[in-house]
Amino acid sequence: MEEPADSEEPQGEMATDESQAAESEPAPVEEPLPTSDDSETSSTETPAQEQPINMQVDQTEVEIPYVELKLKNEATGIKVTWTAVSGIDGYKLYRKEQNADSWTTLKTIKDPKTTQYKDTSAKEGTTYAYRIRAYKTVDGKKHYGAGDEGRNIRRWVAAPALKKAKNDGADGIVIHWKAVSGAEKYRVYRKDSTTKKWKRIGDTPDTSFTDQTELTVGKKYRYTVRCISSDGKTVQSDFDHTGVAVKKQTATPRVLSAVQNGNSITIRWRQVSGAHKYRLLRRESTGTWKVVGDFKSTKKTYTDSKNLKNKSTYFYTVQCVSADGGSVESTYDKTGVGLIYNAKNLPVQPIRLTEKDNAVFIGDSWTFGSGAYPTTNRFSTRLAQMMGMQEYNFGVGGAGFIIKSKPFSAQLKVAADTMSDQEKEDTRYVIITGGVNDVRHYGTQDHFDRYSSAVYQACCTALEQFPNARIILAQGTMIESGGLQSYHDMVDACNAYLDANLKDDRVLRIPSVGLLLAKSNMAYWRSDGLHPSNKGHSLLASYLYTYICKGSMSVGQYCDTVQPGKNVTVKKACKIWKSKAKVYIKQGKYSITKKVAKKSSIKIGSFDQYLAPEKTVTAEAKSGSRVVGKIRIDPNGSITFTASKAFKGEITIPKITWACLGADDT
Repeated sequence: MEEPADSEEPQGEMATDESQAAESEPAPVEEPLPTSDDSETSSTETPAQEQPINMQVDQTEVEIPYVELKLKNEATGIKVTWTAVSGIDGYKLYRKEQNADSWTTLKTIKDPKTTQYKDTSAKEGTTYAYRIRAYKTVDGKKHYGAGDEGRNIRRWVAAPALKKAKNDGADGIVIHWKAVSGAEKYRVYRKDSTTKKWKRIGDTPDTSFTDQTELTVGKKYRYTVRCISSDGKTVQSDFDHTGVAVKKQTATPRVLSAVQNGNSITIRWRQVSGAHKYRLLRRESTGTWKVVGDFKSTKKTYTDSKNLKNKSTYFYTVQCVSADGGSVESTYDKTGVGLIYNAKNLPVQPIRLTEKDNAVFIGDSWTFGSGAYPTTNRFSTRLAQMMGMQEYNFGVGGAGFIIKSKPFSAQLKVAADTMSDQEKEDTRYVIITGGVNDVRHYGTQDHFDRYSSAVYQACCTALEQFPNARIILAQGTMIESGGLQSYHDMVDACNAYLDANLKDDRVLRIPSVGLLLAKSNMAYWRSDGLHPSNKGHSLLASYLYTYICKGSMSVGQYCDTVQPGKNVTVKKACKIWKSKAKVYIKQGKYSITKKVAKKSSIKIGSFDQYLAPEKTVTAEAKSGSRVVGKIRIDPNGSITFTASKAFKGEITIPKITWACLGADDT
């Protein structure tokens, strides 16, 4: 089907039968739709229920012209139009559902000059046939002429109710709407302040759509949606003519570090594409954000020395603003990066999870955090926390090894330019994940060679820029196993190239997590089917953590340490370990320092939720050989002791095994 050109004036759906309806799809229009007052006769009348009507043409010598009708869906009903004929007294309009045997009178129109009627009683999604005949009264008797034998049209379903449109970082603008009963697919349109016509931007079976077009930052765009047939050839509903508006924003810029140098603090931030200016904000630990200043888009560092107070904690964040500073053009990291300022210039480290351990993340929209709400649930943040390291995330949506506009090599350059020499020396891991976007350019052996060379160069650049880091290369992490065979072929060719040319043992290549993120398990995926949910990001973090720490999923791999609860001391530390598809706590001892009443419970420990069981697990707790209560491990990661009788003293926890989200059963 040929879509109307942007310069065409949309004509609406003027269908005379179902085949014609399939060829006359409009683009939405701004102009108000015709109302039932437009020369229509009793447009709200409900058709009377009649006995089967004799549709034979009058055989008398009274000459009555033939009348042809046309049908068109509109917002408030089906519009029936015809060409007026002379020498008659009026018209009779009939209707029936498509498979009905008999016709009913829809309206008797006594004014021969009337040429249209609005059927507002047609039910959504129902197909109707219409017929019209002219009549003339002679000697008190009505004589009817021939008319259309019946034209079919399907009444539109309801127009989609728009919910919201919002910026989604590097992914673009996301539009949401309510599902429509009877809708087969949806078509999304966009326009801006400089264009009066709606432009089609995509079709989807879902109730959301992401506009990934390169749009102008700071410009307001409007979106609307209508229902279409599954093959995209037929319009099935009207649309919201106003649409929902949103101003295009940049991706969220982030502060990479805040470090004290003498009696000042140097702040470095990550630049984003499309930024006009950056606004640096500062707050104290219990205060509100205040503007430090606005800076040109080329700026990426600032040294703050204004009104700094000794022993105060300062946090910094950054957001994009318009060139005149009058409006914001991005969201901002509400947590920010902070440090404790020391006026005596003693060595003070920035606030971070551990000292001098950084993890740098390079990748596509998954690395950036698409699908994770909030972004702190993304796998890179989880993984950095699990390893006890400071996260430096340079992920960009749509990026890849050979994507010309967004190559991973550019992310590595940004990392090298924005991080200080000391921060690069303190980096322990550079984790490069992704490459699936590159498969869109899949083709010849030349493609394999270019991809392999780009991966090799990325590894070499990372090794050079981060001399103390291990490079984690996870080409296949973001893909479902068994799908996109061309991608697997590309990765196989790349691995063969790396085997022959990359000799540095600091590069660890890990296999695909595809089986863990099987498409059949939608709990791991966002509704768009392209990005992982919070649960999927958690699984990725667990998988990568396992390989980074051990290099394989071997039996007895150390994963985490149980943290003791209140009123509990650890006599022999219990550890959480993984063994293929299982997670278990090794046997250990705890001293309960506060008396626990009969049938009362006390929390004795906890661990990261990503290792928790899906259902509660219980086991007996003993003091010597005597059972004194039960141990319960909950899905939230807490370990609880419930006393069978009042108890205070030392208990032994047996080895407890369970399956969890992060377990690898491949």
